[in-house]
Amino acid sequence: MPIAYWPRVFVIGLVLIGAGAGPVLAQGNAKDVQWRAGVFERLLTRLETLPARWNHLPAPVFEPSGRQLEDVVKAANKSEQEQALALIGQLVQTPPTMRLDVINQARQARELTEVDLSVPGLVVEYALVKDVQAAALTVDAWLDLCEQLGRRDMLFVAAGVALQIVNHRIPPARILPAAEKWASLSPGRHGQRGAAILADQYGGLLFRAGHNRRALRAYRQARKQFVAVGDQQGQGNTWDGEARVQFRLGENEAALRAYRQARKQFVAVGSQQGQGNTWEGEARVQFLLGDNKAALRAYRQARKQFVAVGSQHGQGTTWVGEADVQFLLGENEAALRAYRQARKQFVAVGDQQGQGNTWDGEARVQFRLGDNKAALRAYRRARKQFVAVGDQQGQGTTWDGEARVQFLLGENEAALRAYRRARKQFVAVGDQQGQGTTWVGEAEVQFRLGENEAALRAYRQARKQ
Repeated sequence: MPIAYWPRVFVIGLVLIGAGAGPVLAQGNAKDVQWRAGVFERLLTRLETLPARWNHLPAPVFEPSGRQLEDVVKAANKSEQEQALALIGQLVQTPPTMRLDVINQARQARELTEVDLSVPGLVVEYALVKDVQAAALTVDAWLDLCEQLGRRDMLFVAAGVALQIVNHRIPPARILPAAEKWASLSPGRHGQRGAAILADQYGGLLFRAGHNRRALRAYRQARKQFVAVGDQQGQGNTWDGEARVQFRLGENEAALRAYRQARKQFVAVGSQQGQGNTWEGEARVQFLLGDNKAALRAYRQARKQFVAVGSQHGQGTTWVGEADVQFLLGENEAALRAYRQARKQFVAVGDQQGQGNTWDGEARVQFRLGDNKAALRAYRRARKQFVAVGDQQGQGTTWDGEARVQFLLGENEAALRAYRRARKQFVAVGDQQGQGTTWVGEAEVQFRLGENEAALRAYRQARKQ
């Protein structure tokens, strides 16, 4: 098999690891063309499954690693592994800007006779360096090429994959105009599956941007298209997306129905990851509805699924959920154990945000148990993690918690400083309720110190919030 054709075989792996390949000019005799067409169709089928598989991955960036390259190589025929490894290593080291130049030159020369599947990989790399303009230009070039070749099916699949790649790495306001353009395109006769994938990802982007009703419409449009092509995994993804929107809107019964509809689809296709996600979503809804026992059962059902697929992050989030329920039920020791179980999982996957949440939860339990020194240590451990990931809301919460502990310990000046530091963080993120609680806390400290006028001013500031 000629080495020139290898990028077509391995580009799917490169998309997964965040690298892209330059275009490969189609050459060869009729037998080669037939072979390439077969590979192309297989890649198309696999590419269409990527968004569903990526839907519930955590947000950290894709970075090529030795293990990931090895996994890609193992997917090849053993006799061709050496060639594949050499080629992949070469492609990973090629600067992204050079690849974009090659693609643009090839387009201008009209030398490409097949769709170049490497562009989604390029989008990954540009997204990683937050070069939104370059990422958008790359996708536009790819879409133009698809149009020239009459491959509307690949056009929509690629736009959906590209959107999935950038969805959690670029602020939604910066990618939304391009996504709106992609979503407005007519899929044509052969692009229905790709259009469904794109609409599903578009719904997720709208959800991130806070456009909840528009997100609902996008998810429902995607579901119609998934139903038309018989894609139950896709239908499950859209029900899951709709449930998250309904949950945010406070429409809890509708969210519950949507999570259960999603689960039916995931059960039908054997997606344990999807089932775990819907059980976890249902648990959150039940928690808000006040049915704590049902919430506990749902979290445990979710954890079973996450254990089955080896998702440590999923296991961690369900332990946090269970801990929150146990805390509400007054089961403090059980809550403490659950927060610590969650932290083990988050440490294993390097999730500092998750670790911060568990330390914050542990601090609240220790505070309730009267172990103020332990609570203080836990709040500070939480804050280190929140600072590391830039979570100002979390930092504000931990300063607020530390202030309450210092107040109980009689450290009035330390409590005042902590309340004010908490308020700075809450102001930065626009959390008026948080600002109000810090003003109330400051008023209580000032009252204890005998500063009645200052206490009165603080209470009035709290009332404004």
